[in-house]
Amino acid sequence: MASSANQLKLIVGIDYGTTYSGISFALSNAADHKDITTWTKYPGAFSHSAEHSVKAPTRIALKEENEDLRINA
Repeated sequence: MASSANQLKLIVGIDYGTTYSGISFALSNAADHKDITTWTKYPGAFSHSAEHSVKAPTRIALKEENEDLRINA
């Protein structure tokens, strides 16, 4: 069995913004900032010429305002 010190870890960064949110990730053995992957495959676009958005629109779901999103609350 591999030692926990030798196991790779997935490191995830979440940019939770008031309008748009984004996510990036890398493995713990990343040697350079170029090894960080930014997820950019969100449906929708900032402009008609773009196929994907760099970030997804943020939706804050307050239970008082979103009856359809409540989870037994």
